[in-house]
Amino acid sequence: MPLMSDQAGRDRILAEGWRLAQAGAFTEAFDLLRRAGPGARLALARAQALAGDYAVAEGTLAAALADHPDDPDLMTDAARIAVRLSRPTLALARTDRALATGTRTSRLLRERGNALMQLGDLAGAVETWREACRIDPTDRLTASNIIYAASLDPGATTAGLKALQRGIFPGAARAVPPPADPQGRVHVGYVSACFRSHAAARVFVPLIERHDRGRVRITCYSGSPRRDGMTVRLRLAVDGWRSLVGLSDEEAARLIRADAVDILVDLDGHTSGNRLGLFALRPAPVQVSAWGYLPGPGTPGIDALVTDPVLAPRSERHLFPEALVDVPCPTLCDLQPAPEGDEPPRDPPGPVRLGCFARAEKLSDPLLAMWGRIMAARPATELILKDDLYADPGVERRVLRRMADFGIAPHRLRFEGREALAPYLARHRDIDLALDTYPYSGGLVSLDALSQGVPVLTLCGALPSARTTASILALLQRDELVTATPDGYVAAALALIDDVERLRQSRAAASGHYDRVVRSALDRTAARFDRFILAARAGAILPPAGPPGPPPVDPSG
Repeated sequence: MPLMSDQAGRDRILAEGWRLAQAGAFTEAFDLLRRAGPGARLALARAQALAGDYAVAEGTLAAALADHPDDPDLMTDAARIAVRLSRPTLALARTDRALATGTRTSRLLRERGNALMQLGDLAGAVETWREACRIDPTDRLTASNIIYAASLDPGATTAGLKALQRGIFPGAARAVPPPADPQGRVHVGYVSACFRSHAAARVFVPLIERHDRGRVRITCYSGSPRRDGMTVRLRLAVDGWRSLVGLSDEEAARLIRADAVDILVDLDGHTSGNRLGLFALRPAPVQVSAWGYLPGPGTPGIDALVTDPVLAPRSERHLFPEALVDVPCPTLCDLQPAPEGDEPPRDPPGPVRLGCFARAEKLSDPLLAMWGRIMAARPATELILKDDLYADPGVERRVLRRMADFGIAPHRLRFEGREALAPYLARHRDIDLALDTYPYSGGLVSLDALSQGVPVLTLCGALPSARTTASILALLQRDELVTATPDGYVAAALALIDDVERLRQSRAAASGHYDRVVRSALDRTAARFDRFILAARAGAILPPAGPPGPPPVDPSG
């Protein structure tokens, strides 16, 4: 295929290729961008990344960097792709190389902070993100990263988190528009970048499907052009579908207003790809944060937060600026059945196998210290850790170094990458006890372990995100697996290890019971949320004024 030689023609190809990529027509987009020649490799790599083809984008950027090794835009994008591929050591090297050219953009520093966070340097990540905010005070994505990092900070509290949120996103949303005519079905709009095969979608899709469709009309506003089986499942379950890809917050708000949405629901919070900025523009009379970000975003324009009494205990409810909508447990999904196949033989019994399949960035130093104490006290234990980040030598070294402080030899730890759902679930057959992360607790990871009959031990912390597993265990009436202090966590783990045969024998009965409890809770959650949105459209729900706060704080520090 001939390459374009005319610059104006290449510019047209670039614009059309990017438009097609944003529309999800990736095959056509890639073809057009390749026609624009080597000078379009950055645009091609960005389109490939938008499609989720990170390994392919890495190759495209490597070819471009071979020709232009000092191009800061190429190095910044290459660092971003390395982060997405769970290679933070490489990402850090690329950002440092770009910084050496004299480039210092907020986008470059954001990716450097992302790499530092994956490597376990939380303080360094936050410092870097604050510098990025000083360079570009309008960079909401980096500001969201600073808030997200609080969930990984063992010293964070709900009061501190809410003060941080108010300081980074001060002010109020636009005035509430007049309520719509409360006739017919209430129109609910869901906003997310995760309407695809994503962990968050496993939680919110079953709840969207459980709406009373005689009373509720649903439109999804998607922030991602990627489509897969989960996307198809959701599109078949709702009334309308709109793409927000490529739209500014102002354009997206105008679209939602034109659709006459009664209740607008944010599903992403401060996670990647969020559109919290459009909520501050008040495109709907009532706006809610639900399921995707349990601490509540704390940003202008959010009136209500879906939660429960474990995540938001009575002693902390005055700290939340949103009205709190209690459901049985906001971190649930349909439990996965055990994969076909028999349990592996245990004759003779092997060592007690501990496991944690959560993201490696959740492994704080206090958590690794607790694990070290547990394994030092019970030498006949092994620990299986599963995440793609462990393929990075810097991440694995950090864990081994912390465990070596307690005399734990490397052969007692097994590092594995992520797998497809079926083999991932099957791997739980080799786990006797799952160890929850701290302070950022597990959600679906804990549910998946419980669905396979594996008990999950948790330490209930000082943030809503540190109580997610505790919320799930409270619903399942397994309070003996919830601890309140590091010493309590270690003592409970040792007691469970010493009674491991009982744990192994009770697995099948536990998983069947959990499935029944979770299905009932999902039905009750959907019914409770339906009652809330009907009352909210009628004007019966008013958010609280919120706690008084200190003067706004510059997010750059």
